[in-house]
Amino acid sequence: MSTDTFNTNLADIMRVAIAVNCDDESLIERKLCITHAHYLRLLKGTRPWKLNSVLLVANLLGMDSGAIINAANDDGYDLEMRKALVKSSAITPILRKNETSLFQ
Repeated sequence: MSTDTFNTNLADIMRVAIAVNCDDESLIERKLCITHAHYLRLLKGTRPWKLNSVLLVANLLGMDSGAIINAANDDGYDLEMRKALVKSSAITPILRKNETSLFQ
């Protein structure tokens, strides 16, 4: 995946993250499902040093990092990718505290 493609997809996910701030729970749920699938597709072409950004967005959307790591394991990611996922997901609770400032 090219850097331009990755940045475009990440921008799309950020727009969904912002749009999720609404009261319609079924709409939120649909958006999360769509974005979760899109996020997993993104991981296939993502270099480990880019994962922090993607996992942060996933966390802001309320996705479970552990479930995403398990999905990555089931999907045949190599050991280095799994290590990067685990390392990146460990920082998301810290980053999540600052999520409001990210969208302002």
